[in-house]
Amino acid sequence: MNKPATALYRLPYTDSPIFIAQLQGEPQILTSLRELNGKKGFVIAPFRLTAASPAVLIRPDLIAKGWDQINEVMQRYPELKPGIVSCGNDSAELSEPVLRKAYGEAFGRFITPLRQGHFRKLVLSRSAAYPLPTEFSVINAFTHACKEYPRMMISLHSTPFTGTWMGSTPEIILSGHGHQWHCLLYT
Repeated sequence: MNKPATALYRLPYTDSPIFIAQLQGEPQILTSLRELNGKKGFVIAPFRLTAASPAVLIRPDLIAKGWDQINEVMQRYPELKPGIVSCGNDSAELSEPVLRKAYGEAFGRFITPLRQGHFRKLVLSRSAAYPLPTEFSVINAFTHACKEYPRMMISLHSTPFTGTWMGSTPEIILSGHGHQWHCLLYT
């Protein structure tokens, strides 16, 4: 059996994290954000949805708010403790010179349309692989990120489909309450 899908997140300017877990079934794979209508949960989505990179919805079968409730859940359901889950899509490691060259080429493709005003914003990122120390704890890394970046949303999520990811962002892409929602879209 796969490890249950989970998400632990802390909203900007708050001290209280929220933990959700999907106890039954697999997270839902979404090829359109319209498929979210009427659904609740934690959404993992790329900037551009495609069949190869869909959005993933973790249904909140269990919700814990604040460290006291989260610790109670972890005691009751030890299988939900956040850990590293690989989705099996690891790419082959590339050498530093190959990575530098690829990044330089990508930067060249990005900077021209940005300077020409075709885009308001472009984000170019790269990945790096580092061996984790044996005492590494994703929970400790999460709490450290929360302390270091109080104005950012910090998230740690894990599904069999996506693997385990931790991130932070100062940007609010979607916000709202009830029937009033605001969406920031980059085209």
